[in-house]
Amino acid sequence: NCQWCYLPKESAQPGIQLLKNIIDNCHHRYVVFSGGEPTLREDLCELIAYMRKEHPDKFSVLLTNGVKLADESYVKRLKEFGLQYVILSFNGFRKETHQYISGKDLAGYKLQALKNLKKFRLWTILSMTLAKGINEDEFIEVYRFGIRNINFIRQIRLRNVSEIGVYKEGEHIYLSDMLKLVSKATSFSIVEMAHNNSTGNSVFKTGNYFVLDVFETLKHKHKSLLFGSLRYWIAVAKLTGVINAFRMRFEPSRPIETRLMFRIEIFAWPTPSNIDLEESRLFCIDHVTNDGQILPFWEALYRNDRLRTRKKIPIEEALRV
Repeated sequence: NCQWCYLPKESAQPGIQLLKNIIDNCHHRYVVFSGGEPTLREDLCELIAYMRKEHPDKFSVLLTNGVKLADESYVKRLKEFGLQYVILSFNGFRKETHQYISGKDLAGYKLQALKNLKKFRLWTILSMTLAKGINEDEFIEVYRFGIRNINFIRQIRLRNVSEIGVYKEGEHIYLSDMLKLVSKATSFSIVEMAHNNSTGNSVFKTGNYFVLDVFETLKHKHKSLLFGSLRYWIAVAKLTGVINAFRMRFEPSRPIETRLMFRIEIFAWPTPSNIDLEESRLFCIDHVTNDGQILPFWEALYRNDRLRTRKKIPIEEALRV
């Protein structure tokens, strides 16, 4: 697993009934099964099936390193039980990148997993962690791969490493660094990207989070030009291929969850010297605490840390955020 994982190597595994209760009480449309590594749970398919049956309006998402997804029969089983989305940890194509970040060459597993996800038409998000001096130069290739495969890949989640694990001082990659990488890959200027930041609405209010809708930005770039619409669709065809461009052109009425799209979600971990605790509670992603509560992402991680050290502090204080 990633050496900068924000979760502890060992933690208590919640029982299936507790997880079902969490699913029942979750107000989000997307429910992510994460870990550790969720594919190690033997009851994962049962949980996915439960959600599909009891909450058909919600979308099941699997956040995974992808090792077990290299098994075609396993991916088929997940699909049959109702899995709809996969967030695949994918940090580049080079063996050396995987060796450095994961401690093992997982490139072959990842590529086979992608083939299986494409075969069974599971919507996929590539989650890329950037390590300074290791894989920044691979982002362009990952971006091009993703946008050429929008028939099953919808998004790239771009992350910097967190200041834990094997992190060393001086290795930090800032949000501005990641924006420059995205600008270089997409040929959008920073100004164009800033004017099309999907987090600039009432839902997203945190300064360390940026979402770029590639096709919406491309559309805005061409709309004021002569024959702007035609130029836009020519640009889309060059990026995605003619077949994908035709499909996009004739599917505007489809729900956004199944419509062809491509976003780049940029997320910078806050540091102890660069965090606004009030702002962190406005983050649009929630996380489940070890005692089963659904809280804003950062608050949940903080609470879990306090609970792990509860033997050293009064229980009343450990349960208070």
